[in-house]
Amino acid sequence: YKRQGQLISLQNLVTGDEYLKNKSDGGNPFRAYIDTTQIPPTLKLGFPWPVQPPEDALGGMLVAPAACRLVKHDFKYEDGVRTLHLVSAHQHTDLLIDLRVRLPGDDVVVTFDLTIRNQGLQPRRVMAAVTYLTGLGLGADAAKNLGVHLMGVGQSRGAAWELTGDVYGRIWGGQWDAVYDPASKSALGVVVKDEELQNKIVRRFPGGGMSVFYFDNHELAPGQSISYPPAELFVYHGDWKRTARQYGRWFRSTFTVRRQPRWVDN
Repeated sequence: YKRQGQLISLQNLVTGDEYLKNKSDGGNPFRAYIDTTQIPPTLKLGFPWPVQPPEDALGGMLVAPAACRLVKHDFKYEDGVRTLHLVSAHQHTDLLIDLRVRLPGDDVVVTFDLTIRNQGLQPRRVMAAVTYLTGLGLGADAAKNLGVHLMGVGQSRGAAWELTGDVYGRIWGGQWDAVYDPASKSALGVVVKDEELQNKIVRRFPGGGMSVFYFDNHELAPGQSISYPPAELFVYHGDWKRTARQYGRWFRSTFTVRRQPRWVDN
């Protein structure tokens, strides 16, 4: 992390691979959309819902870590868990962005918890993408990276950095995403632990981009805040299956899964 609270390095210690190959000011690890006046284009399109690129400012203002000033930071190690706490301020909107990054010492997962607070004197409308990663590339040749097709039940072996994804529950039925490099076995997964199943777009895009965009527009009165569901980032050796299994374990432990009818067995 650098002075603004921006993620500048993401390494796989098993494969020795630096995942953030192309440094960028676009997110890493979040992106906020403030006082927007337009609806995200994806929501205005009908069937067959063509995939849309990441949203622009939508008539408002984009806020990413590179545009903020780090006002507080601390690091703690308790009960085997490392926690980095970063608080950043955005001058033009008077927003305070609180990010906690948790890393258990014996695991491959990093958890991001994001809260946005309105410290100003006027209301602000807020949408956010958590996580929002750009500049990713796994192994020696990012063009050979593969990922899960973010549609249907998630067919594997799609090109990683082509535009793919949609509104959760419409074409893509999971709150997760995964990419991997077949040659080096470097892999990266995102699992969102959203127990409320909030409206979101899960998407990958050219330039090494992965995002989970919450498009409900929340108005924050002065002093109010909004917290987004935990986002888990998996850096590991393998392919997409480990991320899928992790999401499946969380989903089954959180929700009551309906049993299939007997006629399916016949």
